Amino acid sequence: MTLIRLENVSKYFSGELLLEGVNLQVENGDRLGLIGRNGTGKTTLLEIIRGNKEADQGVIERNRNITTGFLPQTLLWAQEGLVSDYLWKAFSEQVQLRKQLEKITEAISEKADSTLLEKYARLQEKFEEAGGYECESRIRGIINGLGFAEEALDRDLRSFSGGEKTRLALARLLLEKPDLLLLDEPTNHLDRNNREWLASFLQDYPGALILVSHDRYFLDQVVQGILEIDYCHLYNYPGNYSSFTQQRELKVKTWAREYEKQQEEIAALEDFIRRYKAGQRTKEARAREKRLERMKRIPPPPPPRKKLKLRFPLNRMSGQEVLETSNLGCVKEGRKLFSGVETELRRGERIAFLGPNGAGKTTFLKCLLDSHPHQGMVKWGHGVETGYFDQEGGFLPREKTLFEIVADYGLTRRQDIMDHLGAFRFGGEEAEKQVKMLSGGELSRFNLALLVLQGANVLLLDEPTNHLDLDLQEWLEEAMVAFKGTLVFTSHDRYFIERVATGIWYLNRGFFKQFSGSYEEFLDWERELLASWKKPARAKKERGKKKAVPARKENGKKKRQHLEEEISRLEKIIGEYNSLFADPEFFKRDDVAELTADYEEKKEKLEKLMEEWEKTLEE
Repeated sequence: MTLIRLENVSKYFSGELLLEGVNLQVENGDRLGLIGRNGTGKTTLLEIIRGNKEADQGVIERNRNITTGFLPQTLLWAQEGLVSDYLWKAFSEQVQLRKQLEKITEAISEKADSTLLEKYARLQEKFEEAGGYECESRIRGIINGLGFAEEALDRDLRSFSGGEKTRLALARLLLEKPDLLLLDEPTNHLDRNNREWLASFLQDYPGALILVSHDRYFLDQVVQGILEIDYCHLYNYPGNYSSFTQQRELKVKTWAREYEKQQEEIAALEDFIRRYKAGQRTKEARAREKRLERMKRIPPPPPPRKKLKLRFPLNRMSGQEVLETSNLGCVKEGRKLFSGVETELRRGERIAFLGPNGAGKTTFLKCLLDSHPHQGMVKWGHGVETGYFDQEGGFLPREKTLFEIVADYGLTRRQDIMDHLGAFRFGGEEAEKQVKMLSGGELSRFNLALLVLQGANVLLLDEPTNHLDLDLQEWLEEAMVAFKGTLVFTSHDRYFIERVATGIWYLNRGFFKQFSGSYEEFLDWERELLASWKKPARAKKERGKKKAVPARKENGKKKRQHLEEEISRLEKIIGEYNSLFADPEFFKRDDVAELTADYEEKKEKLEKLMEEWEKTLEE
């Protein structure tokens, strides 16, 4: 089934051509990645497909019977209330059926008759067919997969950060399951494990999907086709991102050969016509004119991409011993992020600093730079000069222009300043932009431009690939591999980590480890670690309470022991259910409704047992 078709669509922005002659047909089940340099019109194309923007030229045909869901890169949030209520709105049909069931249940409790019981049975069957018993487990599975604890369901939406709200909006979209899902940079606020969960979920998405992403590993996992916007045109390639890179190179070479060959043929025909149109060979010249008119012209291939060839030069080499920490610790906003960290860094190492969002990696880097309060010792080695890439760019003066800031970094000749900014795509009037006017991608590029000028021999980079387009990510990889100094970087970009890192630091729940081994070995080790942490915490907590309160009678002691064993058993089962619900494959099972009902029953039983257990403490 065709969901949408675009034919010869063009779009202008501020008088400049942004998209030209776009042809696209999206079928049900398509999973497409939309790529291109920042500013080429990817978001605009999604808005046109969605119907939120009109094209200036061309034909757009939409299937009127389909639903479309859109996740913007920048979310304008106007929602209030509890997270659970917000997410339950994805199930309007099921909510209505549930309300009707509750109303009939209430009526039956007052007066049971056969008519009401038959109506209840019909509604219950309809509720089950609509997946009503699966809704809560789907909600819990998806918010867990996107990095939220279940406690988040009871929080007010206004208490979340911008990135968290974007994740909640994504959760709502995944629950709604629209026929056509449009995602603009969905991985921006997800850590590595959450990205892998989302990739797994989208691999089996029942509808069509178009996603904009700069995460090459994510694209490889999810999409089956690549749409590339290049110089206003849209090009379609089958396969994932890795396949696209090979196809594109071959396609452009073949295209260029065919174009040149046709141009030679056209030039020869035009020369013949010019020479013989008025002479004795007029008939032949006219035949060649008709041939020219009938010829299907091959458009010129996209010009070769300009690759950045810059490197990160060093003012001088550092000593072999670059960094040593002893008993390093930090408390932020009353929460202990890490403590007792002992680590060292040697010249030439390239360390990937990994861990989930919120673990404290950015704060750790700032502690190393002595720009955040900490305990313990940080000792930099002989000749060390540090450079820091701040993903937020908070250290830059917002009112200054890019030209002025680069001049402050030591370049004096205007042409040198303009050349350096131009190399990072800030040519012409862009150089006069103020920092406060920069987008996320522009800010990242400008931070890199400044970092190159510093000549530091130790670079601390906080999410350096965020907001960078694919060309710049590849350039940065090449530059970091060629870097002669020492590197520590945080990242969720698997491609970047695998290519650049020679070692790994890991921080999670205050636990720090300096890991030696390959990235694949690290992933195996991390899986084992996280699995060991998934043991239910409540049982430990309650066992602690049992020791603190002495039993008054032997029978009370036995009763409490029996309750604790049953509580522990139920918590284990519920924990196993939660793991099941976090797996997208779970919802394909035939016994989803039955398992969900059992889950709810055991939760209710656990609550009653907990109440009984608490009463035994008072006896």
